[in-house]
Amino acid sequence: MGMIINPLGSWKAQRDKMRMEMASWAETCRIANLSRSDAIVELKTRVLPRLLYGLETTSFRERDCRYIMAPALKVGLNLCGTVRTLSHPIVFGPEELLGLGIHEIYMTQGIMHLQALSVHGPMDPSLTGKLIRGLMEQASVDVGLESSVLSCSFVKFGSLVAHGWVKTVWRFCSEFNLIVEDWIPTIPPLREREQYIMQCAQESLPANDTSSIVSIHTCRRFLQVFSLADITFGNGRTLIDGILNGVRQMFSFRTEIHFVTTYPTAADWRVWRSF
Repeated sequence: MGMIINPLGSWKAQRDKMRMEMASWAETCRIANLSRSDAIVELKTRVLPRLLYGLETTSFRERDCRYIMAPALKVGLNLCGTVRTLSHPIVFGPEELLGLGIHEIYMTQGIMHLQALSVHGPMDPSLTGKLIRGLMEQASVDVGLESSVLSCSFVKFGSLVAHGWVKTVWRFCSEFNLIVEDWIPTIPPLREREQYIMQCAQESLPANDTSSIVSIHTCRRFLQVFSLADITFGNGRTLIDGILNGVRQMFSFRTEIHFVTTYPTAADWRVWRSF
């Protein structure tokens, strides 16, 4: 699709490329002396389609989208005879509600993501469907809760997932209070009245102690565990030998789950033992 993404999942190069294209278009239109009617047609038929192309694959934050659109809006709105400082709800509002009908690419990106999730996610045998299901399942493993990732609170657990496609969808749903019932299998409990480690950490630590949450999360993934049943004996009260010192168990009921390799620091292990 002609999109640029580095091996670490950063979209900075693609963002800068799109920004440069918009700046080039804005400068060309500025010296072309377009009429107002030609300017609005140019903005809606040439500029916006170029911005919207491929957004279902990107993971831009809202600030990235505003950075990309800034040159086009700055010059384009002036050429259209509109004050460039016009309120964004009016600029991006539909024409039926007396807006300008200009697509806001962050909103469009979120909608495209949800459409891709519904079309390709559940049973689609294509490569896209397999990729989306794989990303969703890995995010659920990373968060480490019984429910799937989109059913969890982004405010509480969003920091546990690396920036990427799933986190962008999750953030978008959280910002606009959207509820998505996905199809991803949940992580099964090993015992009745099971308690998951990350849920216990979130309830026992202060809400603003994000660093401790991340430390516990890093140690948990290193040990390849999810719940208290993974780190205690059958009575549920005694820790398995070596858990506090970072010794991974030789036997596990979670062998079918793939964990991302992590490398906890000494500070992370101190938080883990104190927790």
